[in-house]
Amino acid sequence: MKGTVSAIVLGVSLFMGGPSVEAAAWPGNQVLFMTGDLNGNNDGWKAAVEEAARRWTDVPTGFRFAASRQSGSGQLCASSGDNKVVFSADSCGDAWGSTTLAVTHWWSSNGEITKADILFNSGKNWDVYDGLMRFSAVDFRRVAMHEIGHAVGLGHNSAAGRLMSPTAGDTYLPQLDDINDLRALYAEATHTLNITHSGNGRVRVEPLVDGTGVLQGNTLYSSGYAAILDCNDPQCSLTVQDGLRLRLTALPANGSSFQSWEGVNGNTATVELDPLFGDRAVTAHFSGQAVDTDGDGIPDSQDSDDDNDGLSDAEEQALGTDPLKPDTDDDGSGDASDNCPLRANAGQQDTDGDGRGDVCDADDDNDGLSDAAEAGLGTDPLNPDSDGDGHDDGEDAFPTDASEWADTDGDRTGDHADNCPHVPNAGQSDADGDGVGDACDPEDGRMTPAEGSDSAGGLGGPLLLSLAGLLCLRGAARRGRVSGCVPPGASTHGI
Repeated sequence: MKGTVSAIVLGVSLFMGGPSVEAAAWPGNQVLFMTGDLNGNNDGWKAAVEEAARRWTDVPTGFRFAASRQSGSGQLCASSGDNKVVFSADSCGDAWGSTTLAVTHWWSSNGEITKADILFNSGKNWDVYDGLMRFSAVDFRRVAMHEIGHAVGLGHNSAAGRLMSPTAGDTYLPQLDDINDLRALYAEATHTLNITHSGNGRVRVEPLVDGTGVLQGNTLYSSGYAAILDCNDPQCSLTVQDGLRLRLTALPANGSSFQSWEGVNGNTATVELDPLFGDRAVTAHFSGQAVDTDGDGIPDSQDSDDDNDGLSDAEEQALGTDPLKPDTDDDGSGDASDNCPLRANAGQQDTDGDGRGDVCDADDDNDGLSDAAEAGLGTDPLNPDSDGDGHDDGEDAFPTDASEWADTDGDRTGDHADNCPHVPNAGQSDADGDGVGDACDPEDGRMTPAEGSDSAGGLGGPLLLSLAGLLCLRGAARRGRVSGCVPPGASTHGI
């Protein structure tokens, strides 16, 4: 069976959709491409294919990619023979599309790929570089990586920014989606890198090509390697994927110097490891004795508490204290017992007993008001109940007035002094002077309870009617007549 994977194009995609993984894969764990017929550029094109293969090998699977500068056997565009990479004036006899850069032809049997040829459009301008695509000269290496992806069973991935996008762009390394598609076809494999060092120093470990990285879970760590790779202890065991190329840097401590490596070719402080195809051990040697800050006989590189202050180095890093100084703020209290380890407070005053010293406690008396807020209110930041009325300042509506602590209606008059404590009446007006504010007084001449209502002080309908009648009579008398006054709710019959 022959399958032709859609071509990668420049500028605009001719690909209208399809699977990100093809139906076939190589039966083994390695593929080899022959570049002997890829001529020109002083073998720069061959070197670019070799590096493209190595970058795919960096990916977290056990599948390996390789290239040879031999021509190999068999014919181009034929079902048998070696896998070939060439420049061509046509695509196995078909004319190139105006924007087509390259195409991969592959053959398979029973779901297994048996042959793959990669053809580059010889009519295009090519160069080799990383970074943003320069359309005046297309990057040969990223296109080679894309086509190698097809040659091992990957289809196009139409998501933006993917190496296997049908349109060539700025992406020049496999992204997480590309990696996961490859992982779906080929099993993962990892190896152990054992690193030791003697003397006073540490070893930094990072992938050789920035942008490749270590896969943990479903996260590709392509930067910030220190959290998962750096070796700061005298001995480290790192789990690294098969084939990943690494750079090791020996970093001596102050007053020390790098001496030599064991298990590594080269004696400069920075060396490149060959791809990890199995477990490996290396050692870095530094001058000087290991530092022992607290003199407990355990070198700092092995000591979890370098200054022996009762806090581990990790805890001090989280707190911001100095792991090499037992009393960071020099106030006479060690970091582990200091209630404000970053601010000197020799007396260790803690007014509210919450374990946080006053000098770094935003609410010294724990009354619910910050010290800054208390300064604005005029209350005592060291006394939770400034006016002594039994209510903490944070809950007291009048924290400086011992006679008031609640303002139910929110009118800024305390409930004890408020003539309408449940109805807002900021002016406290009381027209009839009976001590009940007009806002809640039915007898101030402005409120008329509904007929039969007993809501005003529990008074019944007859009494309200009598009061209303009395008011009516008084009003009529002042007008010089009595007849014609009908209190609310009364009948006019019989008058």
